[in-house]
Amino acid sequence: MSVIKWINDAYSGKVVLWKAVVFGYLLPLIPTTIITGIGVEMLAKGKGGIGYAIYVAVQLYYLWITIVLWKNSANTTKPIYKILVRMLSVLTGIVAGGMLLTVVKS
Repeated sequence: MSVIKWINDAYSGKVVLWKAVVFGYLLPLIPTTIITGIGVEMLAKGKGGIGYAIYVAVQLYYLWITIVLWKNSANTTKPIYKILVRMLSVLTGIVAGGMLLTVVKS
């Protein structure tokens, strides 16, 4: 399966829940944290444009994964996973949206 097709299927709600969580949320967690750290470090060193771009891109990714998790939460056999993933989705959206707003304000 190509990456573009997976992204399209994930956004459309056609991916099994565990794949959306593992490949969309858990695996990118460490790289996006490192990339965010690089962006913040660049902001601290006065390279604002690149630092802002990196930071905003990562937060937009987290807003995208919030939508993906919500749409794919029904694709499971256990109802409790649907509830837990929707709670994770809401928390992720609140954090990512809040962090994005702090950058936009400054």
